[in-house]
Amino acid sequence: MTALKHDFLLSVNLKARPERPARIRISTMPQIAPLHIVRFRKYASIGFYTSLPFHRVQPGRIAQAGDTQGDGFGGSVFGNLPLEASGLPFERGSIGMARDLADLHSGDCQFFICLRDMPELNGLFTQFARVTAGMEDVDLIHPINVTENHDNPQDADSILSLRVL
Repeated sequence: MTALKHDFLLSVNLKARPERPARIRISTMPQIAPLHIVRFRKYASIGFYTSLPFHRVQPGRIAQAGDTQGDGFGGSVFGNLPLEASGLPFERGSIGMARDLADLHSGDCQFFICLRDMPELNGLFTQFARVTAGMEDVDLIHPINVTENHDNPQDADSILSLRVL
């Protein structure tokens, strides 16, 4: 399966700036993670991420979204993807596919954006894209951690849309 390079526009409702949604440009890396890019494009084309919250936002670490349940444990009907590890370092703006920590091959629909360089993630998660514009908007995503702190997902910033450019 060959994945083509795509640019996406991720729009996010921000509690910190309700008058103007975040506009985050994402560029994929098909030579590194073709299976994940095909899946991400599929999700974009069917509106999968629309209205889903950023359910895990740890300041100075990550902003994570894509959970269908809003509690950190939701997935899709498409099943898991195998790890597509690369030698690329997880740096500020890197986008990786979240997974069950006990299973390297359990990536599905939840993704995270690194808010700083995170070498501790290198080789453990599939990195499939980078933020190429709008990182200052990513920094405004409201801190919340539904998974660990049992925060209310209703308080989270949410995705308006993800579309292919």
